[in-house]
Amino acid sequence: MPRKKSESPLTEHPEQEIMSELAGDSGLEEAISTVVDTESADTSFESTALSAEDPVEEAAIECSPSPDEATAAPDGLEQKSDISEIDRTEPPLPGEPPIAEPNEESLPEMPVQGDPPRPTSKPAAKAAKTRAAKTKKANLAEPPPEEPPPEDSQKPKNARQAFYSLDFRTLDRDLSPEQEQEWNAIYASFRSRSILTGTVIGVDDHTFDITEEDGIIQRRSVRSLVIIGYRVKVMIPETEVWAVGEENPRYAIRGMVGAKVDYVIMSVDRENDCAVASRRMAMTKQRRHTLQTARAGRDIVTCDVLLVSRKTLMVGCGGFDLVLTQRDLSYTAIADLRGEYKPGMELRARLLDIQDGKPVVSVKEVNPNPFDGADQRHPVGCRRQAVIEGKYAGGVFCRLPDDTTCLCLYSNNHYDAAFETGDTVLVHITEFNYNRKLIYGRIVGKR
Repeated sequence: MPRKKSESPLTEHPEQEIMSELAGDSGLEEAISTVVDTESADTSFESTALSAEDPVEEAAIECSPSPDEATAAPDGLEQKSDISEIDRTEPPLPGEPPIAEPNEESLPEMPVQGDPPRPTSKPAAKAAKTRAAKTKKANLAEPPPEEPPPEDSQKPKNARQAFYSLDFRTLDRDLSPEQEQEWNAIYASFRSRSILTGTVIGVDDHTFDITEEDGIIQRRSVRSLVIIGYRVKVMIPETEVWAVGEENPRYAIRGMVGAKVDYVIMSVDRENDCAVASRRMAMTKQRRHTLQTARAGRDIVTCDVLLVSRKTLMVGCGGFDLVLTQRDLSYTAIADLRGEYKPGMELRARLLDIQDGKPVVSVKEVNPNPFDGADQRHPVGCRRQAVIEGKYAGGVFCRLPDDTTCLCLYSNNHYDAAFETGDTVLVHITEFNYNRKLIYGRIVGKR
């Protein structure tokens, strides 16, 4: 007759089922239960690592005996110390899942305190590794935040911000009326770009070092025009003297001492009583006005002499730098213009035309040609006093008192070494050339 299945929870496990069949009577059943309970207590450290679905763990926890009961074992049975010694070859009951053999490789590794939990599957481990790599890369890519500089080291970004940050009430408190007027004109020019006019009193050279992109340090020198109206030193660098595309040789700036120039203040150094200006910006403003209001043939304009050489003259007129020759300046022949014109002189000129965006002027055409009516004032055969202006190819240019030019030769009893430029001589009028508007004569004596 088949044996009834035990109601004890231990019958759910194959180990207990085998032991029950081996025990022939009810006396051994109690002893077997005691042995199984003892084995469960000895292997409690392994049961904590098993999964929640393992029924062995649940049964072992419910049936764990007291220490006294675990030590007592019936006679004739050998107490087993390891659960692995139990025969597990018996197949499980129908509908019961197979019990996996616990081993060290299948048990999950317990994390050490302080370490991040490790993933229990390969996809999770791979994802965690990828996240860690991305986090490390992001930390390396992002530079550490820079500490903001102290407030004392923060300087204004440009000259205009530096200007507006000044305390003018404190700086201008002790100024004299002349100084206050000078500074007010400079302030107005800086803020509204209005044009100022001053006289060049000298040229300064400033040397400084510049670090190139490749790290090479180069020493450079900048030449500047110096203008001092009353007390403030205004400097115009050579890069701001000429218009774009109309630059002149560097040595030309030294010849501008004494010239009157227009400029616009670009930067103000109130503490050091100096400023930086630009003539180029003033020229741009003046050119626009000149081209809009010019009336060729009718307007009389003012030209400021900037540079003087032996045969040419540079003047500033309406924002344009114009080069004039002797034919544009005087009806009379002038051998050396440096004896007649100086930087800073103002000349009145007539605006003749606008060519290629530049005005064409003539200084001599402001006044009538002195040749007109000269045949009545100096008839042929008369003698007049004149001044030798120059010599060319054996001829002598003499100027009559009414600025008429007379081309002369020496008489038979005079020679060239006896006469110098600037000497006063007596001229005999011999001929009039109405086409060229010239008078011819001979030098008959020295006065």
